[in-house]
Amino acid sequence: MDTQCGSDGTPCVDCAQSGGVCDYLGQCTEPDGSVFCPQSCSGCCDANGHCQLGYADDQCGQQGANCEDCTALVPPSTCDLSVAPRVCTSQQTQCPAAYPSCPSGLEQAVFAAPNSCSTGELADAAAACAGGPSTQACDAFFEFELASNAACAQCLQPFDVAFAAQSGIRACVAPYVDAPCNHNSACIVDCTTQSCTGCVDDESTVQCDTQVQSGVCSAFAPMDSCVTQALQGPAILCNPSTYQGNFGAWLQAVGAQTCGP
Repeated sequence: MDTQCGSDGTPCVDCAQSGGVCDYLGQCTEPDGSVFCPQSCSGCCDANGHCQLGYADDQCGQQGANCEDCTALVPPSTCDLSVAPRVCTSQQTQCPAAYPSCPSGLEQAVFAAPNSCSTGELADAAAACAGGPSTQACDAFFEFELASNAACAQCLQPFDVAFAAQSGIRACVAPYVDAPCNHNSACIVDCTTQSCTGCVDDESTVQCDTQVQSGVCSAFAPMDSCVTQALQGPAILCNPSTYQGNFGAWLQAVGAQTCGP
């Protein structure tokens, strides 16, 4: 449709408003057949402002980005067609990446903001986030909460993290362990974050979060028994297994302890 043109989940564009039409690829085209760039280019925009498919080694890119000539890099590279958006292979950030060392002063923060969230808001969080963080319903809850009660949203946000990444669990455990244990926790969280920051999408990030625990971040594992012990004892509230892995129920309980009335 000329007034609602797009593809691959890109925002719809009104081609007719600019005198164009929507082609079969979901791209707005000029009367001469050239594609609007970058507004409706699903590939990449070349130096002349023309939309290219973005698969060629000398015209690599996606989602209206400027085309990259991978062959002109030193050393020459190729267009990586296995990632989205497409980039030159040599420009890919490694996932997971190496982690050099943990800063000596790093320590897991203790979060607490009593009376930030009502019992009803915590129940809403449980329902919306039952499917996990970064789901459409959970994201919608946090978006609404930020607009209606920012204090509640900000208190819950440190815990709005996939279990695999561990940072939410460790934030919950922090009040129940000593400073050396919280330093080690902070190192693991920092290692996980830094090692996985180059992953291209949520799925590869979650895979990376799991992989690094026995990989580049495994050096901190021998010092992590304090967290394991706390999760089986005083911090059992923070243990996902207490809720059969239901993220929404876990978030509600942790929120009640940290942010609730």
